[in-house]
Amino acid sequence: MSQWENYKKNYELLSIYGNYMGLIKPFDKEIFQKLRNVYYNNIPAVMLLLDNDLVQGHCYDRAKLLAYAFKDEEAEVVTAKVDGLRYRPDCLDKYFNGVLGENYAEHCFVRRHEEDGRTWIYDTSLGLAIEKNLYNQMQHPEVTSESSEEISLKEIGCTIYSDEELSINKEAIIKRIPPLREKLNPIREEYRDIVLEELNIIENGINNKVLRKTEE
Repeated sequence: MSQWENYKKNYELLSIYGNYMGLIKPFDKEIFQKLRNVYYNNIPAVMLLLDNDLVQGHCYDRAKLLAYAFKDEEAEVVTAKVDGLRYRPDCLDKYFNGVLGENYAEHCFVRRHEEDGRTWIYDTSLGLAIEKNLYNQMQHPEVTSESSEEISLKEIGCTIYSDEELSINKEAIIKRIPPLREKLNPIREEYRDIVLEELNIIENGINNKVLRKTEE
């Protein structure tokens, strides 16, 4: 059996165990509530974290965005080489053909320490939070860097609009929301309703805020 097949079998068995024992959970809904006023090119942050097409291939920026939501908590952005990339056939092919360098297996995630004493790994590429010890057994991460420094939204291309900026960008944001709804490809199907609810709240909030500003 190849290393990739061994990895998949180990991952599957540990996933079953983790789900049964409550060691794997979806992202907390409160995360997206904290990020309602954060945008990337007028795309709401909830899409950056929960739409598969906007998540995959962007683990460094998405991990930092997630860490921004945890800015008042004990959390670190961690970069590590993981088995899920280390043994993946297409990554190996690109590595051996010189397309990818020595860090081809490097991945980025958030390590969050919670009040109950547990430490969770928030992996944006999976759309899951996994208890640290279980994640270590799944991915055998070889940590290359970790940082608890405050995240700057500017470095990941995101912004928080002032009321004046929101008024200026209102039409651009509102125009983006219908196609985002239509093409929604949630990283996990259980997130579909959360994304749609957040988009509705954001859309209504923008309209109401701009309306109140006009009436004033």
